[in-house]
Order: sequence, then structure tokens, then C-alpha cells
Amino acid sequence: MKKRILTVLPIALLPAFSAAEKPEWLEIGSYIAEQVAEYVWEQYTGERPPTAEQAVQYSGKVVAVHDGDTVQIRDGNGRKHKVRLAYVDAPELQQKYGTESRNVLRSAVQGKTVDVTVYEKDRYQREVARIVLRGYDVNLAMIKKGHAWHYVSIAKKKQGKAVFAEYAYAESQARAKKLGLWKSHAPEAPWDYRRKMRGQQHGTSGGRPKETGWFEGWW
Repeated sequence: MKKRILTVLPIALLPAFSAAEKPEWLEIGSYIAEQVAEYVWEQYTGERPPTAEQAVQYSGKVVAVHDGDTVQIRDGNGRKHKVRLAYVDAPELQQKYGTESRNVLRSAVQGKTVDVTVYEKDRYQREVARIVLRGYDVNLAMIKKGHAWHYVSIAKKKQGKAVFAEYAYAESQARAKKLGLWKSHAPEAPWDYRRKMRGQQHGTSGGRPKETGWFEGWW
């Protein structure tokens, strides 16, 4: 297996400059650093991180909360959107803590106007999106308070590197503090639960392979 050796530039040691006096060499260095960071992310995930230009944005009122990671939003034109929170996986309603997770999300966003950034649609035609309420990332908040998992198998392929790190850290802190579902000693991940249910439906113990793909991930 080939090993890639990465050189980390000591950018933190560079002197601080105001926007007016920033030398040309520093601007060039910053640009190169950004390009290196994007290259590293592509090598790790096989994908370029999503850009703002690739996303669709709108605002609307949350009119229904189906579970801990799926809501319905009515936009300013009266159109309803079924939205799946991106990079988050909450317990299924049939699971322990599934109802509580839904109720927490419902109490936070039901009837409120939110800003929505849609990255794509899943195979059920739900919009996979980030929801922001008064400047707060609702997706991240569900992880931070221990009401959902960071959906790593999906996020490592699609989520921007900085936000991925933020979500991963939020889950690690929720685990350490035993918040929400992490009060249980070994909570069952929703993807494991779904695989178990599929196995029972098909008369097998394992069902389909482990969820690792983009389309296999969003349920």
C-alpha cells in the first residue's frame, strides 16, 4: 500500500498582519495552504468537500417533526419539504431513546422559522440538509446534547473537513459527559438497529452489508 507523506506548514508561526499591510508572499502562502488542505481531504475521502455554490438555500417554518433527524418544512411559497438532517443519525422511534430524541427536536424547532441548506436529495426524495435556528446549527446541537450520532460513514465522504471535526468533537464530548442517549452503557447505533431489522425481515442475521455508501446511508 502506498503511503502519502504530508508536510504540515508552520502557518501558526507566521507574524500577524493587518489586511492593509499583508505582504504578497503571505497571501500566496495562504492560498497554497488552502489548496493543500483541499488536496489532503480529497485523498482521504475521495471527494471534494461540498461548496456553497452546490447547495440550495431557503427559509421556512417547521410544521412537523417525524423523528430525531427528519422534519417537514413549509417555505415562503407554501411548498412543503421533507428534510433529513445531514450528517446526523438519531435513534429510530422503535429504539430506546427514539421517542425522546424526536421530542427534543420537536420542542426545539416545531413552529419556528429556520434557514435550510440543502446538499442533495436521498433515494426517498427527502432533502438532505443542515437546519439553522437563529444562527445555531440544529444538526450539530442534536449531537452535542447527546440526542443523535455523528453519521461518520456518510460524513467522512461528504462533510467539509472543519465541520466534520466539529461534529466529531461534539459527539466525543457528549459521550464523555454521558448526555442524552449516552447515559446508557452501550446504546445501539441506529444503523446497527436497521441492519438487524432487515436481517429479521429477510430471515438472516446480518441482512445487507454494513452501511458505507452515500445512498445506503440515508434512511
